[in-house]
Amino acid sequence: LIDRWRVNNIPRPNEADLLAESPIYEQAFNFKNARQRAGVLIKKLLDDKAQEKNYASALSIATYVTSTNNTWNVQAQAFIGWRDLVFEYIMQADDNMASSGIIPTEEEFLQGMPTLVWPN
Repeated sequence: LIDRWRVNNIPRPNEADLLAESPIYEQAFNFKNARQRAGVLIKKLLDDKAQEKNYASALSIATYVTSTNNTWNVQAQAFIGWRDLVFEYIMQADDNMASSGIIPTEEEFLQGMPTLVWPN
């Protein structure tokens, strides 16, 4: 590809130039993969937590926030409050990852996750 370089006003890079850039692209690739894995993990975490109270999914429990049944309403409010904390944690973890360049392990990521205590 270097031999076929024909980009106006940009000098053709040599192999050393490209190799010098590869860590930047590797890190971006690793961040993207970490974010994708975290997305799958979080969806499962949210759904599993909702299923603890026999709701089909995170989406399902959230629909009960306006329920006239006090138990369902209180559970939905607790879940939504916790879900908001989870997403705030994720955004902070993402900022930390971007600023430090360090991608936490799944275990490290989950250790800081907020917990949900169901109301009685």
